Amino acid sequence: MARMDEAPIFVVGSMRSGSTMLRLILDSHPRIAIGAETGFMGGLLAARRIPGWKHGAEWFDRIGWTEQELDARLREFYTGMFERHAESQGKARWGDKTPFHTSHMEEMGQVFPDAVFVGIVRHPGAVAASSRYRRRRPGRGSTRARARRRCAKD
Repeated sequence: MARMDEAPIFVVGSMRSGSTMLRLILDSHPRIAIGAETGFMGGLLAARRIPGWKHGAEWFDRIGWTEQELDARLREFYTGMFERHAESQGKARWGDKTPFHTSHMEEMGQVFPDAVFVGIVRHPGAVAASSRYRRRRPGRGSTRARARRRCAKD
């Protein structure tokens, strides 16, 4: 296990919750590197369970590996990738922020048992009112706008 001040940091929260701002704040720390969203858990989970195959959940067992051994290799692989990024930034500690990962915290904790999870929660009403989710006026090219123009001509 890594020392607490070396453990990976995972920022989790829903989209539009302020997780990017939190990532930028943490990334500004002289020892912490949290780059752009990676979605790496998609690859990690696919390595743990081969999708669409009846033996996909235990494929590694068929060649004499345990789940713990596979997780140790996956931890080594992904840690190496993120450490290289941190080192390129002159920083010692790495982390990741991907909203998609919020639903994979249990698996992340299994592979990275020393990880620190930082959760961010925003009021659901504020998320819904967020600029990305606000209903936009249809543009001239939208189906609704074209239908309105046709009706106005008739």
